[in-house]
Amino acid sequence: MHRRGVALHPLTALAVAAWGPLAAWAGDPLPPLAFGAALASVSGRARQLAGLYAWLAASMFLVGWLAVGPEASAEATLRALAAAVPASAAAALVPPQWAAYAGYRARLPPTAAYSLAIALRLADYYRSSLWEVMDALRGRGVRGRLALALKAPIPLVVHVFQSTSALAEALQARGPRRGKTWAERPKPGPLDAVALLALGAWCYRLLRQLNPDFPPIV
Repeated sequence: MHRRGVALHPLTALAVAAWGPLAAWAGDPLPPLAFGAALASVSGRARQLAGLYAWLAASMFLVGWLAVGPEASAEATLRALAAAVPASAAAALVPPQWAAYAGYRARLPPTAAYSLAIALRLADYYRSSLWEVMDALRGRGVRGRLALALKAPIPLVVHVFQSTSALAEALQARGPRRGKTWAERPKPGPLDAVALLALGAWCYRLLRQLNPDFPPIV
């Protein structure tokens, strides 16, 4: 159960998730990356998410190194992490009931809303699924860390998607038929204010860089 002070409103989480790709496009990936790492620490899932981040970074860097060289690969990897880290860290701070309510209000089908709520809570499962996929690839004769890193992503995504969908369908079959009975209306808290303030400050700095004549705050 989330305490109000350490939970994010779904709309705030969506804004933080959009911050990463925007910053990557603007060539300034470090601020959202650092803020995402701070959110992961606040959520208490830093250790759980660190392994996924490391695997994502290593896989992308190795593939990019082979394709475009180490410097371009490092830059692309940094931008990818700037998009992935704040998005996943913000998602981990959205209580499942709030995510379900947002899905219900967006007219998503119950299975989709359940899937969203489940996906937010399965960082440990994703990590164990990664090892299962890699063990399966080794059993099929795949050897070497590079080969495993290149071949693991697609089976992992398929495995997680199938498992999450199965859990969502089971919950829908056994749970209430109406979203209002199991969802909870989100309530903004202090962490939302901090996140929006950080995002607003970054956006203001970007506007000042793009247009030096943009009026200052004071």
